[in-house]
Amino acid sequence: MSHGEKSQDATNVFHVMCRGVGRQIIFEDDADRRYLLDRLKSAKRERNVLIHAWCLMDNHIHLLIDAEPRVLAAFMQRVLSEYAMYFNRRHDRVGHLFQDRYGRKAIDTEAYLLEVVRYIHQNPLEYGFTNLAAYRWSSYREYLGVGEPTITDMEVVLDLFGSYNELVRFHGEKSRGAFLGNSTSRGDVGMTCAMFVALDEVGEEVLHSLKSLPRKARDGYIARLLQRGLTVRQIERLTGVSRGVVARVSAQQKS
Repeated sequence: MSHGEKSQDATNVFHVMCRGVGRQIIFEDDADRRYLLDRLKSAKRERNVLIHAWCLMDNHIHLLIDAEPRVLAAFMQRVLSEYAMYFNRRHDRVGHLFQDRYGRKAIDTEAYLLEVVRYIHQNPLEYGFTNLAAYRWSSYREYLGVGEPTITDMEVVLDLFGSYNELVRFHGEKSRGAFLGNSTSRGDVGMTCAMFVALDEVGEEVLHSLKSLPRKARDGYIARLLQRGLTVRQIERLTGVSRGVVARVSAQQKS
């Protein structure tokens, strides 16, 4: 299979994103992170799920998972509900911990898969970390052969890279630099990254319903997407809102 060819298992590989309700912190300390990873390890073993990459940030989670959609739904429901019950009990809180339903995006080519792996591993860069190898809570350290825990199924990704040096080189390039703040980026990879940023900023439900929201709410979300570096064209394509409307909001921000 060529680097850009569609995989036979395309519909079973997903980039999954979960975030705290109202952007609240979902990990107070390392004990919380270890508990979530233990839940992932246990559930993936029982349900025959593969995890190709992962990253835990203070208020959100990224996973690259290989599983049939129905298996994925059961897997995520179990992991998130068990973790939420644990977190509420340990930190003496009540109510929902995670925002809405988790978001997912199907991966349909090898090139796309590798871009998502890099995006997941580079997530800490957006929050002030400068050394990916030193960040303890992602699968990148597993790929480098250092650190614990070991929950990642690395064979597929390592086979695609072909060598350790290529993996490190690839991660040394910024996956989002090609489009954030750059209105000339029009490739598929740029749109893929734009989708991830949009889902992270406003969530799947808002993104899909944005064009039908009242004007004030709609324009507020558009402004947030523009502030995250998405271009007018990217927002138009992702939301269905007309280019003229998005351009007007962009002009208002600059005035």
